[in-house]
Amino acid sequence: MKLPPMSNEVTIRNAKIYANGIQDSDGQPKSNITLSNLDIENTGSDGIDTKEASGDGNQNLVIRDININEVGILDTGTANGIDIRYTGATIERVNLVSGPGAGGPRTAIAFRPGDRVDNATVSDVYVRGFSNGVQMQGQHSNIAVSDFKVQGHWGNAVRILGSNHSGHTLSAGYIDPTSG
Repeated sequence: MKLPPMSNEVTIRNAKIYANGIQDSDGQPKSNITLSNLDIENTGSDGIDTKEASGDGNQNLVIRDININEVGILDTGTANGIDIRYTGATIERVNLVSGPGAGGPRTAIAFRPGDRVDNATVSDVYVRGFSNGVQMQGQHSNIAVSDFKVQGHWGNAVRILGSNHSGHTLSAGYIDPTSG
């Protein structure tokens, strides 16, 4: 039995670009990936970036027990805490704390356009200091957000953009835009 690739109990500080990039630049899907027990601080761009360049489908990403602090400190764009382009993604027990950064507003967890994201869960997540807590942009379905706590944001706790969204659920959360 082949075990999925894993990163465990790792601290990543002062990365010039992505702290952790899972990118499909070679035309092959990156599937069955687990990232856990990471402490990420001061990234130049995204904290965790998952790109699906070839369109042939990344599947089954688990992001669990991770702290991300200060993303996009060198980025002139809009870096995200976690950038998701996976079908079957699970994000749980994650803390994301940041500020506006050098380039402007930041999104804690972004389900990006271009690649369809289906059947994803976000649970037990704390976000502070981002413009947007969760943003779903593009054609996505069945994304469940629960036990989601957002403090000190200056945009949207949950933002859904575009059309062709279906099956999303939001439950058991806490939003306080002035705290933090």
